[in-house]
Amino acid sequence: MRKFLNRCIRSAVLVVAVCAGCFFIPTARHPLLDSCDRSVEEFRETGKITCGHIMWDLHPHHAALLSGDPRPYLSKYDRLYRSFKTFLGREPTQQSIRMFEQCPNGSPTHSSECPNGALETNVGPMYVWRGADILSCFSALFRIVSPQFDPWKSHDPSYRTVYITSSFFKDVFPTLASDEQQPISASFIHEFGHVFMPYQEGDDAYIWDPVFLEDFASFFGALAVIIPNEIEKRGEKYYWDGWCLSRGKPSLCNDYFENLGQSSSIEYSSRWEKFLEQGPGKESIHRHFSDMLYTLYLEYAARGEIARYAEGFRKLFRFYHGMTAMPSHWKQNQEHLQPSLVVTQKVNVFVFLLSVYMREDVSDRFRVWGYPITDKTTQSIKTLSASNYAESMIPYYVSFLATDGLSLKNGSFPLERAPFPSRSF
Repeated sequence: MRKFLNRCIRSAVLVVAVCAGCFFIPTARHPLLDSCDRSVEEFRETGKITCGHIMWDLHPHHAALLSGDPRPYLSKYDRLYRSFKTFLGREPTQQSIRMFEQCPNGSPTHSSECPNGALETNVGPMYVWRGADILSCFSALFRIVSPQFDPWKSHDPSYRTVYITSSFFKDVFPTLASDEQQPISASFIHEFGHVFMPYQEGDDAYIWDPVFLEDFASFFGALAVIIPNEIEKRGEKYYWDGWCLSRGKPSLCNDYFENLGQSSSIEYSSRWEKFLEQGPGKESIHRHFSDMLYTLYLEYAARGEIARYAEGFRKLFRFYHGMTAMPSHWKQNQEHLQPSLVVTQKVNVFVFLLSVYMREDVSDRFRVWGYPITDKTTQSIKTLSASNYAESMIPYYVSFLATDGLSLKNGSFPLERAPFPSRSF
């Protein structure tokens, strides 16, 4: 009996010890929580929290709409920031982006309902504002071009704020944050593309004319976020109201796209059809160039070579970003220079670099699409391919094509600081 009692006592002690230990097992934290600087309670009280590189400044009553612990979802946008930085090899000078909620344009400012004031414009639900009075980017949903806007003078690299209407944080954002699929806002990806768009001094100094600001913001986002996620099979979902509407659903729905092929098929198919109807020309060159880039994506996706496509563009944009300046004769409004010649030079430089970094001559594709690809460009690609695309020779050929048909008296083309990164995704 005594042995039986001893065994019972030892068993009871063991059970108590195990159960006591249950209360002291440390709770596993979400890996993204440590990147946020405030508790959930502080965020709901103030509307302010910084998660990694992203500073959220919401109305407190809208921060309170985010159920549970929203910090892991908020931190996903820090991951977006880091994806852009990895792809483009650069980041805003202040190394952060501020997501600033405001009431719609015309609302009473600094009331209890609008503690952050009202938007300065009514162009759409969110935008990027550069400078004191210059609107340089427009909503991802309402693509409006202002005749007064001068984007290049306003491209301050220290800029870092995305202004967002309060209705987005009242209606859309809580739905996304509470969805178990944790979809990323495609509109935010677009706006991040604007923030990361490189500064180049002078009018029209970056690759294309101002009309391309919107298209390239979306294209940067696709290259920096959507395509890498697709390559690495992360299973990310993306919310876009255009996708919902295309599926016959309300603009806010829980049906999300998963890859660039799905979204581009909706966003660019009608424009592509219009391009085919109109045929090539100056207007088409300006309006439809990004459609060609998405068409190339679909071709490489069909071949199972998305990684090759993404790597080619990564090197191409890093090359542009590494330049100390663009050719001075590429600036607009030069009376001694025909704009059509500038367009021809830009298209040929771009197609040359794309061919070199993809290690495949794509000049014939653009020529078939109606773009003015010169024989010099095709020959330059062939010559460089014979040397296994020696990157040390790229600055020479770029200078050659960028000044084709011009005297160098209008300015030099400094390339001594252009990087040639070789690291892949």
